[in-house]
Parts: sequence; C-alpha cells; structure tokens
Amino acid sequence: EDLKRLAEASKKEERERAVADKLAKEQVEAEKAQREKEERDNKRRIERVEHERRENLKREQEAKEKERKALEKQEKERVEQQRRDLEQKEKEEREAREQEARDRQAKEQEAKELAAREKAAREQQAKEKAATAKAA
Repeated sequence: EDLKRLAEASKKEERERAVADKLAKEQVEAEKAQREKEERDNKRRIERVEHERRENLKREQEAKEKERKALEKQEKERVEQQRRDLEQKEKEEREAREQEARDRQAKEQEAKELAAREKAAREQQAKEKAATAKAA
C-alpha cells in the first residue's frame, strides 16, 4: 500500500511537473510572441518616422526650389525692367538731342534769313539813296 501511494504521489508529481512545464513553455512562447509583436511594432514605427522624415525633407526641398525659382524670376524681371528703363532713358536722351539739333538748325536758318533780309533791305536803301542822289 505504501508503494501504491508512493507511485500515485510520483504520478501526481509527474503530472504537476508536466502541467508546470507546459505552463512554463506556454509562458515562454507568449513572451516570445509579445517580444516579436513589439519588435514588429517598433519596426513599423521606425519605418513610419523615417517615411515622415523623408516626406518632410522632400517638402522642404520643394519649397526651397519654389522659392529659388521665384527669386530667379523676380531677378529676371528686375533685370528686364532695368533694361527697359535704360532703353527708355536712351531713347528720351536721343530724342532730346535730335530736338536740340532741329531747334539749333531752325535758329541758324532763321538767323540766315534775317541776315539776308537785312542785307536786301540795306541794298534796297542803297539803291534808293543812289537813285535819289542821281535825281538830285
């Protein structure tokens, strides 16, 4: 009877150990599954952060490129406006010189005509004087 109890106690211990081993194994597997899940989650989180970082960098570069193009366009417009202003100034100066030359020529022509009229008037007076002297 002692042997019977001893055998039953031994079987009970074995069953308990088997149950304890099974529970320990399940616990290890559960912990392993939890670690793997956390690793996957961390990997996804890192990938998301990296993706967001790349997207932000891309947006920053696009914004810088847009700003660079805008500044380039602004500079181009400024240079073009300067060129137009310079052309306009040169045109106005050329027109002013041409007008001055026309005015000067008109004055010279007027002076020549006046001199010619005065000479004609003196000659006419001289003729009349000579004719008066002859008559007298």
